Amino acid sequence: MIENNSQTNQELSLNDTSNHVVMMPPIEENIPLPKNAKDAMPQLGIEEEIVVRAETIKTLSDLKGEPIEPSYKDKKDAVDLAKEMMENPLLKPEFGTYSNETMAYLAGLVGQSKL
Repeated sequence: MIENNSQTNQELSLNDTSNHVVMMPPIEENIPLPKNAKDAMPQLGIEEEIVVRAETIKTLSDLKGEPIEPSYKDKKDAVDLAKEMMENPLLKPEFGTYSNETMAYLAGLVGQSKL
């Protein structure tokens, strides 16, 4: 029944264009599209990835109205990870395994180290 209603609505909307504005963005041809979302993302350096993750965490926290309050363990994990990254610059940690609070605290540490 829903399918029939949507078909009827589409037929009506196609026939009655007096109240509709059709907007079509310009589409360029011969531009390759990425195969998946991962391929669409630019390659980020470690510091850039931390900043992007922290900004996302902060934005979501603000939207939800929930403060980001790292626990002692979150702070310790962030400090340990920062030390590990300084000792081994080629290290590419899997940031997705850390809590949002740890990542936010790590971003603060990275920001302070740039001063």
